[in-house]
Amino acid sequence: MKNYLFLFCFFAFYGLLPAQNISAYSDYKNYFYVFDNGVSKELEYLPVKWYKVGKNAIAYFDNSDNFKAYYQGNKFDLAFSAPSDCQVTDDFIVYFFGKTLKIFDKGDITLLSGWTTTYVIGDSIVGCLDQNTYTYQIYYHGNIFYLPDFLDDNSLRSFRAGDNLLAYISNEGFLKIYYKGRIFNTEASQSMNYKAAANTVAFVNEATQEFNVFYKGNLSVLDNFPPRTFVVADDMVAYVDNSGSFKVFYQGKITELSSYAPLFYDAEDNILVYGDNVNFKVFYKGTSYTLERYIPGVYKKDFNTLVYQDSEGYLNTFSDGKIQKVCNEKVASWDLFGNTIKFINSMNEVHFFVAGNIF
Repeated sequence: MKNYLFLFCFFAFYGLLPAQNISAYSDYKNYFYVFDNGVSKELEYLPVKWYKVGKNAIAYFDNSDNFKAYYQGNKFDLAFSAPSDCQVTDDFIVYFFGKTLKIFDKGDITLLSGWTTTYVIGDSIVGCLDQNTYTYQIYYHGNIFYLPDFLDDNSLRSFRAGDNLLAYISNEGFLKIYYKGRIFNTEASQSMNYKAAANTVAFVNEATQEFNVFYKGNLSVLDNFPPRTFVVADDMVAYVDNSGSFKVFYQGKITELSSYAPLFYDAEDNILVYGDNVNFKVFYKGTSYTLERYIPGVYKKDFNTLVYQDSEGYLNTFSDGKIQKVCNEKVASWDLFGNTIKFINSMNEVHFFVAGNIF
């Protein structure tokens, strides 16, 4: 009866785990494993030559020179030789053989271009110039679209990918944004100072010197003067304005975080990290939190999670608005994949921290 109760509780907890909690590791025998939402599964019994982890898929090159992917419990053969390049994003795997660009997305393989040297890659979008047809092709959510603009060498070099959009300078010199099947013209001329993320592009209009944001199809002015510095993340623009105040635009609202410039700040996905001379802080989904009266030397952030070592050397995490100690011992090494923390303890054992639980 106890065994049945244990299994029931385990699978009930497993079903409640948030999606996209995967990682990978090699054990002491060099067997290659995937960790997928609380369960470790052997993929290869021989050492792999390399692997890369995304939010929902893993790409790896095995001992027999086979290029493979793992996705939702299954292995997929992608090729019988090593790709010349491979990038794993939140949504898919982008890989190259010479100048050929392919995408592995949710179990399907798409040839985006048979010959390209000019491309940009976001979490859920890829843009490239197909040099066989000289058309600019965009892959988004399993479909291929064609950019109608004529592009010259200068405009091709200007492309930047956000998570789900592309920003670029057209051959007429205007900043344009491809977003959810539509092209938006910002009417900003020669605005090379721009950055992109999910749903968001921040830019300085060179003609007016205004600091602008494109957010979910709408344009608005953040400031009448260019900022001293700025960064862009998902639904967010953090910036030090012309007067030195530190501000954040988040989901259409501007908040002043301090009247002076921070010691440092940077942002990725949903996490904005910043600090003054004493405090280590994070801005997450509209709220600012003070994590430590200490500035960590090393920290990592991804998706909804920030990981850092405190002043005593213990591993801590801020995830979905909660601060937790990962474990009660000092770890030998650690890494972050999405919301999954992989760490190796003093006994050289691999463990994972997910949703407040250690595996």
